[in-house]
Amino acid sequence: MTTEMKLPLSPLGKLEMILNVPRKKLLDLTKDYKFKVLKKGEILFKHGSEVNDLIIILKGNLRIVKLLDGREINLTLLNSGDIAGAILLNSSSQSFYPGDIQSINKSEIILIPKNVYHTCWINDPDIYAKIQNHIQKRITYLHEDKSSQIYSIEKKLAIFLLRHFSESLTKKDLAPIFTKREIASALGARTETIIRAMKIFEKKQLIKIERKEIILLDINKLKSLSV
Repeated sequence: MTTEMKLPLSPLGKLEMILNVPRKKLLDLTKDYKFKVLKKGEILFKHGSEVNDLIIILKGNLRIVKLLDGREINLTLLNSGDIAGAILLNSSSQSFYPGDIQSINKSEIILIPKNVYHTCWINDPDIYAKIQNHIQKRITYLHEDKSSQIYSIEKKLAIFLLRHFSESLTKKDLAPIFTKREIASALGARTETIIRAMKIFEKKQLIKIERKEIILLDINKLKSLSV
């Protein structure tokens, strides 16, 4: 069951989207927010549920997944610091989730009500610009993911690692931790296939794995594999 509680405002002020926002404004931006702790595999919202909140991932990883012909298809992955729902909330018509919003591991999230998002978030020029940048990045990822169905596992894995573990994209304190099974699920592959591919990447000194943390050693070579 989802745990719901109140969270001190200090962690919210560290989010890139609202970094260095004065406390009074932060109170407006987070009016009536909900803080939830999700267990691994827990579904936050079901496929087809109406979108009524902006989702902010404070810690952990979520995915948007749907069933197609009895098979799970990952629509997108969300890391710590990401937001979800902005594209749908910006729509002028009623919007619904295209798949289940599910936690990949234990996660902490914040829900910002739709009315607060519209009155406070998108009416702030600086924050709105950051939201638009995030939306453009998310659209690019969606196009990449749609095309990736025909890619080799090495190319899929290289794209995944660059997207989620590149230091230029991920702050150290927000670095995601995925098990090999979770990576396999995200890429629609068998766990054994991912284990073999990652061992090859390690032998080629493209990556290093230390205490479950994946470190990218040769970003340029990974980029060449991803194109």
